[in-house]
Amino acid sequence: MKRPLTVPEQHQRKIALDTLRMSEVGARVMGGMDHREAVRLLKYFGYSDTDIRIRLKAAGHDHTKFM
Repeated sequence: MKRPLTVPEQHQRKIALDTLRMSEVGARVMGGMDHREAVRLLKYFGYSDTDIRIRLKAAGHDHTKFM
């Protein structure tokens, strides 16, 4: 069984999910993590490649570029 996320980890997860919805330029302008870092973090938190791929496609990104 996975441990529950701490509050800072919950915030990191939300930022990573928000980053995936942004354009690459938008993520760079906002600062913080880029799409590759967001994907790496979400994998660490237990998201599958399929889940991440679906989110990237829904945002209009080419998933092969970041995975």
